[in-house]
Amino acid sequence: MGLRVDVGLRLPFLERDLSQYCSVQATGAFTQITPGVGFQYCTSQAPSAVAADGTVSFTGITGAPDLPGITTTSNGQTARFTPPGHEVVRYNRLLPNVGLTYRLDHQDTHQFFFAYATELSAPRTDNLYNGGVTGFGTPLVHYSSFAQVAPETSASYDLGYRYHGDSEHISITLWNTQYKNRIVSTFDANQGISIDHNIGPVNMAGVDVEAGADLDDQLSVFGTYSYDHSRVVNDLALGTTALASVPAPYYIQGGVLFAKTSGKQFVETPTHEATMRAQYTAYGFRIGLSGKYVGTRPATENNDFLVPSYFTADADVTYDLGEFGWDNSYIKFNVTNIFDKEYYGSVGTSRSCFTYVAPTVAGCTSAPALVLGSPRTFQVTFRAVY
Repeated sequence: MGLRVDVGLRLPFLERDLSQYCSVQATGAFTQITPGVGFQYCTSQAPSAVAADGTVSFTGITGAPDLPGITTTSNGQTARFTPPGHEVVRYNRLLPNVGLTYRLDHQDTHQFFFAYATELSAPRTDNLYNGGVTGFGTPLVHYSSFAQVAPETSASYDLGYRYHGDSEHISITLWNTQYKNRIVSTFDANQGISIDHNIGPVNMAGVDVEAGADLDDQLSVFGTYSYDHSRVVNDLALGTTALASVPAPYYIQGGVLFAKTSGKQFVETPTHEATMRAQYTAYGFRIGLSGKYVGTRPATENNDFLVPSYFTADADVTYDLGEFGWDNSYIKFNVTNIFDKEYYGSVGTSRSCFTYVAPTVAGCTSAPALVLGSPRTFQVTFRAVY
């Protein structure tokens, strides 16, 4: 019985040394080379003009409209580029953390705990080279060869109870995490690549339950359940636009197109998620049956496209060859996705269903990108140790 207190302090220093040696296309799909925005143009040719927003143009390089359906320019415009550049970005923050554990007995059967932790997440180096050149999807007044992504910070609070018995255990945790400058990586249809951007403050809270029991010497069960309530605080600026009107709930303010993301669920985060596993051991065999449930997930940041929930089940049978004197050797048979359920395992998220190519929210024709999960699969593994 007693109280244990853990206190920590961390001060990370992160530095990104960025060098861009080529001009990067900022507007216009210049037809002499490759259509699309965000491609590099490496040349020793001097720029013919420098615009107020920092972009440059070259004599003889023309392109298609900046953004079909959004701008009013025509074919033959001068394509613009961000010039080569060098930039050093640094991230650091003092990160305190505190943990409290109260034990009701000397055997640690019953424990109550509380934890507070702060974190810093810096943008990945590769992603800093993407996303700084588009006018739509990156609402910057001044173009840059590098993405202007602020570091993500968070403060997390955990409060819970643990029970560890002779043959069973359970853990219940209530948690809350508050993010600032939450970083999200989404597909930018204008550039044809995934980019990082800040979605702003995000509040997430929920409960995690984990329990397991040895029902007898041969049979054990284990399961988890998570409830996650997430809320985006601010509306998301999609980019500058020349459209006169947009469908609800999108709106235009100060020439910038906004998606109504405030109060919405955080992208690709299911509200409900659960797993289970039962395992039986006898006569050298270990037989397992497991299942996983994933609830509905938003694939866009303003939640206008939802990925359906799914449940999959797996099974495995392992025979211990130690019965024949081959210690640490076995043969194992696995079946994943027993019921051959069709589901989306990977989601390439996007900001919204509203795109500059087809400004509509119906159908999400160009985004997001969904990848089917694995079909029913059989696998046999043999492990031999001599």
